[in-house]
Amino acid sequence: MRRAIATMLFALALATLAAGGARAGWDEARAALQAGKTGAAFRELKPMAEEGDKEAQYMIAYLLSTGNGVKQDFEEAYMWYSIAVARGHTTANTARSFVRKKLNFAAAAEAERKARIWLQEYHAKEAQEEAKAKVEERRQKLEDKQAEEGG
Repeated sequence: MRRAIATMLFALALATLAAGGARAGWDEARAALQAGKTGAAFRELKPMAEEGDKEAQYMIAYLLSTGNGVKQDFEEAYMWYSIAVARGHTTANTARSFVRKKLNFAAAAEAERKARIWLQEYHAKEAQEEAKAKVEERRQKLEDKQAEEGG
């Protein structure tokens, strides 16, 4: 019964988030949750979380912490909550505090270490993408200038 209620609340939260603007994956995750297929929702959300979507990170952590449709894993849940907190998710810190109580010191430290590594890699990838975008923008401006001067 508690799982059913938790799933319904989770589905409602996800539906509310997705209503703010449909994005690839969110519609599928919401449909899976509405069908009671939390494992399928997890599989839809995981790539979005890995790509930096803080809402997906929060949802992944929630599913891992409750064991709803996936194997319960407090350490991984703590890691994803920590990432969501670092990325500015407004309610992840409260949930992370709850999960922290389920972990011993070593497990919490390992989860924090994994979160730091993930964030470092994400920020490096993000910086690389920004640099590529700037190079492309400069290239386009140069081409436009050359076209104006030549034409």
